[in-house]
Amino acid sequence: MTEVPEREIRSLVSSLVERELGPARNRRLAACGLGMEPAMWKTLADLGLLGILVPKTYGGVGLGYVAAAVVAGELGKALLTEPFCAVGVLAVHVLVDSGRDGVARDLLGGLVSGEVVPVVAWQENEFGIGSENVSTTFEPNIAGGSLNGRKEFVVGGLDATGFIVLARSKDGVGLYWAPRGSAGIKLEPYATADGGRHAAVTFEGVQVAKNGVLAGPGRGLSVLQRGLDVALIVTSAELCGVASKLFELTLRFVGQRQQFGRLIGSFQSVQHRASDSAMFLKITEAVIIAATAALGAGSAKQVSAMASRVKARSSSTALQIAKDAVQLHGAMGFTQECDVSLYLNRILVLSNWLGGSSMHRRRYAALHAQGPALRKAPTT
Repeated sequence: MTEVPEREIRSLVSSLVERELGPARNRRLAACGLGMEPAMWKTLADLGLLGILVPKTYGGVGLGYVAAAVVAGELGKALLTEPFCAVGVLAVHVLVDSGRDGVARDLLGGLVSGEVVPVVAWQENEFGIGSENVSTTFEPNIAGGSLNGRKEFVVGGLDATGFIVLARSKDGVGLYWAPRGSAGIKLEPYATADGGRHAAVTFEGVQVAKNGVLAGPGRGLSVLQRGLDVALIVTSAELCGVASKLFELTLRFVGQRQQFGRLIGSFQSVQHRASDSAMFLKITEAVIIAATAALGAGSAKQVSAMASRVKARSSSTALQIAKDAVQLHGAMGFTQECDVSLYLNRILVLSNWLGGSSMHRRRYAALHAQGPALRKAPTT
């Protein structure tokens, strides 16, 4: 992406942030028990943000991965609770790569306009990022097939208009479309630390139409994995945005708070912490830029390794900045009245979604050990 469009994207998102997003909105949504507002989702669509990764042939704007990372970072600074990465990145990538133009085209068109919220339901337990062990089943029949199983940690599940379900048949693992209103779908809501709402979704004999087979048996895992790797990188950009805003708030606070007759920002130990945090943020930003720019150049294993490297670093950086922010703000950093707690909770959620830093270090090490070809992957 050229420098001018990137500046324009930042300006566009910043104008939205100034008008409608921020801590006050998050407190209001949490008090009402809402994780997503239809009006805000439509606003994101009208601004073209939901179609940023959707090719123009499907009605999107197709600006690519760098633009998506820029948008995610800016929305992260504003604590957006709507599932931009889960839908606008992961679901979009799965639909584009599925190879089923008819259903995919309709769903992508509805997503770009904000009328359809397709959510990927793939994870079944808390170990790993969940695509390896699939117990949900798909039984083919004359009408298409039926789904049986249970999916956990479905981001945006309560607000979904339908689910892209990872399921196993006798011929392999595939991806299937199940509209929200289908008989046999049961949703169990649960609140997240940042005030959002996720869901566990049970499928009991849910009928899938013939054209609802998005990726046939044997293709589901590869299509999903590519989408997960892209989502990992863009989510890391969002996480970095949250952390950078929290760091900014902390710097402002230590420049105002006095202890022992001096501003605490004048203490050498506080300055050392701030210097370390600034350095970690710059390194993380550089890794994210390199990863998004190189997404289309590497093999599947190289992209997976790159995604794990980025997520591990961004999670570690954000969590360290959050710990320092709470400590430097004193006891009030934990309170709901203090904005620090909102950023802390958002970091806790994002750093664990799609796997935390420890898991991705193990994943990177395992991928790196598979052969010398992986060592040619772009590094930072």
